[in-house]
Amino acid sequence: MLNSISGNRIKRGEVSAEFVEPFRNRSVESLTELLASSNAQERTSVAMILGERQCESAIEPLCQALSIEGALYSRLAICEALIAIGLPAIVSVIELLGKIGINQHKALPQKGFYKKSYPLPRDIAARTLIRMGTPVLECLAFVLTDGTRNQKLEALDVIGHISFQHKVTHSLRFLLELYFQNQDDPLLQWKIIRVFQAFPEEEVTDLLIGVAISKTEPALRWEAVRSLSMQKRKINPQLIENLRIDSDAEVRQLMDLFF
Repeated sequence: MLNSISGNRIKRGEVSAEFVEPFRNRSVESLTELLASSNAQERTSVAMILGERQCESAIEPLCQALSIEGALYSRLAICEALIAIGLPAIVSVIELLGKIGINQHKALPQKGFYKKSYPLPRDIAARTLIRMGTPVLECLAFVLTDGTRNQKLEALDVIGHISFQHKVTHSLRFLLELYFQNQDDPLLQWKIIRVFQAFPEEEVTDLLIGVAISKTEPALRWEAVRSLSMQKRKINPQLIENLRIDSDAEVRQLMDLFF
């Protein structure tokens, strides 16, 4: 097994079971210190063990390590450890929203999302929180009201994904409040419109129809089209025909795909 791992994967922190085993008799203190090791395989190994032990005392060191970790397998191991620890780690992971990496949406997209599934977030902390499931939603409600803009942007991806996958709608009140309070923030509105695909309530459908026919930003119109399609509600045939001749090519293309 050890010889089957390439040099490049070793640098990225991939490990074999044999490599991890010698670390298992170490104390939690010793393991958390090794999260700062210059050896990516050591960082992966100790993260795996801390997750297996579900060490709550390791939450902050793991989060600190995740914020700077550059090796793929080490980063994955840290995320898995936090997921394994579960509920006690939620608040600390929320603090990392929007702070790791540069892949998050910074402006409205130029193209729509064409898959018939809920988009996976770009943010590492958001992806980790999704794996923690529905208990995350209660904490994220406070982010929507009191968090920074960056936290809200990434929290919306988490709320949408969990709500869509688990068919829960108790975040709707906070989402509607955030939407109407941020009429001058197209990116935030676009994110909320995307989240609305998880909420088939009539008031949300009516809101999305209004967006699809009246918003000036094409990205908001095509995202509303996609969210309407994912709600699986009956849409007025005349509205469908009107959107098929929308002035924006991306809106028309999404209409052709989803309707």
